[in-house]
Amino acid sequence: MSGFRIVGLAGSRAGGKTRAVIERILSDLEALAPHSQTDLIALGELDVQFYDGRDINEYNADTQQVIRTIMACDVFVIGMPVFQGGMPGALKNVLDLLPRNALAGKTCAIIETGGSEKHMLVAEYQLKPVLNFLQAEVVPQVVFIPSDRFDLLDRLHDADTLVRLKTFADQILLRADLTARLNAKQDPWG
Repeated sequence: MSGFRIVGLAGSRAGGKTRAVIERILSDLEALAPHSQTDLIALGELDVQFYDGRDINEYNADTQQVIRTIMACDVFVIGMPVFQGGMPGALKNVLDLLPRNALAGKTCAIIETGGSEKHMLVAEYQLKPVLNFLQAEVVPQVVFIPSDRFDLLDRLHDADTLVRLKTFADQILLRADLTARLNAKQDPWG
């Protein structure tokens, strides 16, 4: 398996659970694909401006950097907390900033965190359609992690969840390898 440019997005300005999960999956991906480069975009640490239709060069440096980092990646892993039964506005704003074909040929994976398993389909109904519109190659499985799998410091403490994340990292890389072969117009099976 070749090296990839992998970007993990902690898709919220508040809370630490989603960021902890993205940091964990990036670590798992690095272990499985040591020749890859990983980057973390933590929206809570950046001043990403609200999308209003301007040219990318008219936004501040943080906004431009987020857009360029996402557009330069091969693999895009989105951490999405569920707030009020939906996608966080900060995440939707980042996706709104991207041009229509920004994710074409990129493998995208979703990890969702939330207080209740009642919200585990939010990514299916809200995020996946946007990623499909942006022409992403979306990994079919979404990993949902409820809040009770974290300790008081927002660290994952559940052994089963850690195993699920390692398995998911392997699935992401297999999909990325297949996508890379298809993008290179090679026979994906051989």
